[in-house]
Amino acid sequence: MSKAVRGAVRRVKRKPRLWLAGLLLGRRYQVIRARPGIVAFLRSRRIDLVIDVGANEGQFAAMLRAGGYDGEILSLEPVAAVFERLAARAAGDPRWQVRQCGAGARAGSARIGVAASSVFSSINPTTAAADAFEAKSRAVRHETIQIVALDELCAGMDGNIFVKIDTQGYEAQVVAGAGALLGRARGVQLELPCIHLYEGGWSIAEAMAAMQALGFALCQAEPVNFSKVDPVALVELDCLFGRADQSSSA
Repeated sequence: MSKAVRGAVRRVKRKPRLWLAGLLLGRRYQVIRARPGIVAFLRSRRIDLVIDVGANEGQFAAMLRAGGYDGEILSLEPVAAVFERLAARAAGDPRWQVRQCGAGARAGSARIGVAASSVFSSINPTTAAADAFEAKSRAVRHETIQIVALDELCAGMDGNIFVKIDTQGYEAQVVAGAGALLGRARGVQLELPCIHLYEGGWSIAEAMAAMQALGFALCQAEPVNFSKVDPVALVELDCLFGRADQSSSA
């Protein structure tokens, strides 16, 4: 080993992080800290129960498991064929429970438009913007589904609760039936529109005001998708709210 190589090895052993940063910066890479995501938020609030409203096939819950969350999950999905796939996915996980229903302001039933791509299925009709964004957002059939109010469904549940609501424009109605639950929840995630794909849904401003009135403040925001017409413009955003009066030490 040459003298120059031995000297380089000694420098790496003494200050490996600085050496790596210098190497990357020398090649025009930028060294940045990893951003905290939703699993970090759940850990910081000691969440032990996630209520997953609008679960579809369980993508959100699976993402939490992959990130290391090992607490309880309750996933709600109303569309029969989609629920079957959700149930199959959760079957091997004893801490992941599923229920075939939607959520709203009060218990009852509703007619949901089942889209060609099931992630777009909604009680609310789609807009012209949805057709332009994705042809498979159109309803190909309708199905009558059970609706529950989260306050009734979750009345006996305790612990450190997190609620995720992704109901394709129906978020305001879900929140209207969950006042007591959200009053004790430590966090909430809502999918909110920059461009309305569904009629009658909340605007971001309306959602922010409603969450503030419930005692929450915005903690994180993550892009969901971008416009095909204007690729630099957001269509939807995942907004994560924490209690305004709580910190990670609470």
